[in-house]
Amino acid sequence: MTTLLISPDYASHYFGLATLGRERRRRGGHVVVATGPALRERVLADGFEHVELRLGEGHNDGVGGHAEEEREHLRAFYDATRQGMVATVAYQVRARSHDMLWQPERVTRELAAILARVRPRHVVVDQLAFGATLALRALEQPFVSFLPSHPCQLPRLGDPDGFPVRFPRELAPAAEELMTLRRLCDSRTSAFTSAYNATLVRLNPAAVPVTEAVSAGSPLLTLVAYPEELAPEAARPGPRPRSAARRSAERPSGAPRP
Repeated sequence: MTTLLISPDYASHYFGLATLGRERRRRGGHVVVATGPALRERVLADGFEHVELRLGEGHNDGVGGHAEEEREHLRAFYDATRQGMVATVAYQVRARSHDMLWQPERVTRELAAILARVRPRHVVVDQLAFGATLALRALEQPFVSFLPSHPCQLPRLGDPDGFPVRFPRELAPAAEELMTLRRLCDSRTSAFTSAYNATLVRLNPAAVPVTEAVSAGSPLLTLVAYPEELAPEAARPGPRPRSAARRSAERPSGAPRP
């Protein structure tokens, strides 16, 4: 029995999925991980099969020859932090929206080939890998979503993506700043849903559009790797908070850091 895990090419996203993979392997299953090239050695060291699937330009270790772009991104980010919390969040919201649906036709084509070869019994995908979830919906492939971070990254319907759940009371921004940030987040969330659905229907005219892309976990099950006691607002129909996945502290030589 084969389980396919789909992760962005970042260790911080992969580690939680790897914990699920180790449990599946312990029970006698075969685990295949579809992710980018930067995590290949880490995946192989964990005893899984690696198949390459690029989901974006970003990587843990700069693989891909975009070092100058990464430096420019960091410079712009640091400039935003000097302006304050709201400017920092606004920069992240704008920057993230550019990479949320990276080359969807390519991702769908490559994932279709992986599914045809691997023929998995189960598919578990990082909830934040929107290009992968879109491809799975277009391919009509059932899947389970896994959110490796705080539940705020799976907002309730009507709540915008990227808008903070709360600010420290002592550092709360002015009401006008929050209103401006909220409008930006609302606009980007709506635009992303429109782009997601338009791409989904283009790839598969029979596919059912989602109500809100950032809030659309798997129709089957969404696991949230976060203790429910620390985020009671995450408890609602669909997502299931679970204590943060435990992982080995061992890290093979040369493996990417989170």
